[in-house]
Amino acid sequence: MPDRSRRAAHLVVGALAASSILAVGTISSPSVAAAPTHIDAGGLPGHVGVDYGTGNYASVFLWGANGQVASSCTNAPCSFGGPGARYEFYPHTGFDPAGNPNFDPWVGEVGSVHIDSTGGNVLNLGTVTLPRVGVSFGGSYPAVRLDGDVLSSTPVPDGRVGVNSFQVPTVAPDPIRDLPSNGSVLLGSFSTAANRGNRWTAGVGWPGRYILFVKDNATGREIQVFQDLGFGAVPTIDLDAICFGFDVCQYLKGGPSTTSGTFHPTPPTR
Repeated sequence: MPDRSRRAAHLVVGALAASSILAVGTISSPSVAAAPTHIDAGGLPGHVGVDYGTGNYASVFLWGANGQVASSCTNAPCSFGGPGARYEFYPHTGFDPAGNPNFDPWVGEVGSVHIDSTGGNVLNLGTVTLPRVGVSFGGSYPAVRLDGDVLSSTPVPDGRVGVNSFQVPTVAPDPIRDLPSNGSVLLGSFSTAANRGNRWTAGVGWPGRYILFVKDNATGREIQVFQDLGFGAVPTIDLDAICFGFDVCQYLKGGPSTTSGTFHPTPPTR
C-alpha cells in the first residue's frame, strides 16, 4: 500500500484534480465543532489516528465501548491538525498479529471513517458515527459491505493487493452525493486493507464516490482511481488489465504493461 505521507499528498492533489476534471467536490470539514468528540460505533471500542499530512502519523487516541475518547496527548500538535491533516477512526473489529485489539476491515458490520481537518481539535468534533451495515446516517444511503473480486493470470496470495479507500462528495454534472454530516463536520467512509485470496475489500461503508489507491505488491504498480462503490455492485480488480480494469486511472508508480493475453470475464459494474 502507499505510505501514509504519499497517500495524504495524493489525496489532496487528487481532490483538486477531481474538482476540475471529474467534478468531485471539496472534502474539507468545518474547522470548529461545538461538542466534545463522542464515538458511535455500535458499542465497539477503537482508536483514532491523526495523519498530519507532513509525513507524520500518530495513533494516540482511544475510545471505549461507551464511546468516550481517552488520550495521552491533548495538547497541540498532537490533537490538532492543520490544512491537509486527517483524522481516521478505527473500530476494533479484530486483532493484530500480536493479539492486540485492532481494526480488521474483513470482519464485522462496522466500518471506519475519516474527517479532514482545517485546524480543528480531534477532541472536539461532536458525535462521530461510524458506518454500520443497513444503517443510514446524516443523509447517507444505508451502509453496506464493499467486497469485490481480484483477477490475475498469476497467483494472488493474501497481501498481494493493497487498497486504501476514501469516500468523497460529488458535484454536478454527476449525481449530487454529499458526505454525511453530524452538523459540525463531514464524515467519509474509509478503509485500508489487503486482499484475501481473490477478494478485496473497502470494509463497511456508505454508498458513494471513493478515491481508491490500489497497489499490486508483486509488480510495484500502483494507481489512483475515482469510483462509485456500494450501489448494487463492487468492481473487479483485474491485475492483468490497464488501470487494473477501471475505466480511468492515474498511475502513481509503474505503468501499463503487456498483458498475458488471458481473457477474464467480469461483471458489468463500471
